[in-house]
Amino acid sequence: MRFSTLAAACAAVLIGAATAATAPTAAAEPYSSCRFHFMPAGEPYMHEPVSVITGGFADCRATDTPEQFMVLVTLHYRLNGQWVQRAAEQSDQIPNPRTNIATYARCEDGAWMGVADIWERLPGEPHETHNTWRTPPVIIDC
Repeated sequence: MRFSTLAAACAAVLIGAATAATAPTAAAEPYSSCRFHFMPAGEPYMHEPVSVITGGFADCRATDTPEQFMVLVTLHYRLNGQWVQRAAEQSDQIPNPRTNIATYARCEDGAWMGVADIWERLPGEPHETHNTWRTPPVIIDC
């Protein structure tokens, strides 16, 4: 009795494993070769006397230069519980080896956050990839 129960359990596991091994796989996500680095300290900062700045640089793997590229850096301010975009800068310059970009807005006391979005398409790829990076919110007193 014990052997037949064990044999049935093993058969069920093996059938399940065979079914899983032959199941179709999901389509792979497009490969992304570029990334964004916030500088100088990875968060927005105040520039005397009245500006808040966020920025940094985009770089890509040297072996995977994109055919199309765009980076958008935005600066957001927390107002009445919502993040409101206060400034934006974009570039379609393909990093070689990097693309520097920054944006700024008039300083207001409160929470600020930088956001960078990169869209890219590698040669031979039919679809573009999109990635977003965010700084942690930082409180700035003007």
